[in-house]
Amino acid sequence: MVQIVQLALRGIQIAFAAIVLGLSESLVHGQIFGNAPGTTHVCSFNGAWGLFVAFIGIAAAFIEKIPGLVMIILDGIAVIFWLAGSIAMAAKLGVHSCDPNGDGQNIAKGANAYTQNNEVIDAGTYSRNGRDYVRRTVDFEGRCRMAQADDAFLFFGLACFTASLVLDFLSSRGRMMRVGGSKA
Repeated sequence: MVQIVQLALRGIQIAFAAIVLGLSESLVHGQIFGNAPGTTHVCSFNGAWGLFVAFIGIAAAFIEKIPGLVMIILDGIAVIFWLAGSIAMAAKLGVHSCDPNGDGQNIAKGANAYTQNNEVIDAGTYSRNGRDYVRRTVDFEGRCRMAQADDAFLFFGLACFTASLVLDFLSSRGRMMRVGGSKA
């Protein structure tokens, strides 16, 4: 029963990791000026790492030579990475509306003060005469929604990897009890 639940979780992890990787890379490649923020790169890495761990987890379900401790370590690392990435992205984004008319300060087409001044969303800035500018053709609302979806899927993936870690721990503990005899 635990193995069926674990395989279902691995499938969901693959889906969430692929979505996070795709959204994060889309944000990176949409960067017009300068380099994408490190937070976005961390989220891309988390998506790739999540795919790696999920596929190893599926293999471990069918190949008994992969020790349970390996999956505990890999899932533990995934939980740490995904926790850090989801919190970092949430901190960078804050809690704001992507609606271009949300704050009444429609600065550029499809932008508000929040989306135009957020380094994850604004696609980079350039300086001229001591002032920073953003490109007006950027789809601020679309990039905002993409970044918020990325963060949501990071948190969903974090929950799945945490559940897998708990199941790994419980199943390895059950194996130890069977091998070592019952402990009183």
